[in-house]
Amino acid sequence: MIKRIDQKLLEFQKPPFKKKDGANLTDGDLFIVCAGFEKRTVNVIENYIRLHGCGEAVIIKYLPGVEDHYDHIIYTLNQHNIKYTTIVYNRFAPFDFTSDIKYVFDRCDYNHVFVDISAMSKFLIVQTIYSLAHLRGLNGVELLYSKYPDKGQSMKVFEEGFSPHYVSVDVSTLIATPQLSTITLEDLPTRLIAFYSKNSRQITALDLELQPCFTHLVLESLHEKQIPSSQTIKFHPVSGGYAKTMEFLILNYQEFNVFYNVFIAPIGTKSQAVAVALLKVFLDDIQIVYPVPMVFNANEEPKSVGVLSLDLSSFSQFSTLKPDSGFDN
Repeated sequence: MIKRIDQKLLEFQKPPFKKKDGANLTDGDLFIVCAGFEKRTVNVIENYIRLHGCGEAVIIKYLPGVEDHYDHIIYTLNQHNIKYTTIVYNRFAPFDFTSDIKYVFDRCDYNHVFVDISAMSKFLIVQTIYSLAHLRGLNGVELLYSKYPDKGQSMKVFEEGFSPHYVSVDVSTLIATPQLSTITLEDLPTRLIAFYSKNSRQITALDLELQPCFTHLVLESLHEKQIPSSQTIKFHPVSGGYAKTMEFLILNYQEFNVFYNVFIAPIGTKSQAVAVALLKVFLDDIQIVYPVPMVFNANEEPKSVGVLSLDLSSFSQFSTLKPDSGFDN
C-alpha cells in the first residue's frame, strides 16, 4: 500500500537542532537575517557566519519601525564586501513578503541558504520556510538560531520554553496571507490548534475571530495553564522540540482534517513555528493564522553565545512541489 505524505512524515526520523561552531558563506550562497531589536540579532553574523567577500545576503527590516540592528548588519556586510538586498516587512500586513523574496530567487539559483531565525517573528519563520520550499526546495537550507547563555538550558528554552527577555503585549490584528491559506476550506466546523503564549490576549483574539468549535492548546507542561479549562479547550503538554511538535500536529491532522477545517496559530516558541512551517509545506490543506502582538516589552537581555543549526535538506525527499508553486502573483 502506498503511504500518504502525512504517514511518511510521521515515521520519518527528523534531524535535530545541533550546536555548531560556524559556517563559511561562499560563492553562490545566500544568508537571510532579520534586523530585529534583540541583542542576539547580530550574534550569528558576528560569531557564526564566516564572511569572505563572496555570497549574498538578504536583510529583513521590520515595519512599523523599531530600534533595531539594521545599520550594524549593513556595516558588517560592507566591511566584508557582501552584496545585500533589503526587504521591508510590515508585520501588521506582511502580504508583500512572498513576492519580495521571490524576486531574490528569480535572480540566482543559490547553492546553500542560511536562514537566521533568531530575531524573526513566528509568522515570519513560517513564511520564510514555506517560501523557500516553493521557490527552490529545502535541499541546502540551514536554519540558524542564536541562543542565550542560560547555564546550559538554551536548547530547552528554545525547544520548549520562552525567552524571559521579551514579552508581547495585546493584539493588533489577526493575519492570514494567501500563500499560507488553504483553497480547500469547506462548510465545516473549525478546529483550532494554538500554542501557549504569555500574551493571553492572543488566544482570546483567535477565539473571538475564528469561533472554533474546539481548541487544542499546546503547552510545554500543564502548570503553564493561564486559561481556564472548558468543554471546548483541551490542553496538551508536548515537549521534545520541533520534531515532537510535528508528530503531534500530524496526528491531529490525521484525526480531524476530514471533518473539520483545521487552523493552526504558531504563537508559541520559534521551534514550534519551525514545526508548523514544515507541516504547511507538505500538508497544504491547513490554514495558518497569526494574532499579531501590538508591542513588545523588553527586559534586560544578556549577550547570546553559540548557535543552534538545523539542516532541512533531508526533508526534500518528501517534496512534490513544482517550482514557484503558489507564487505566481
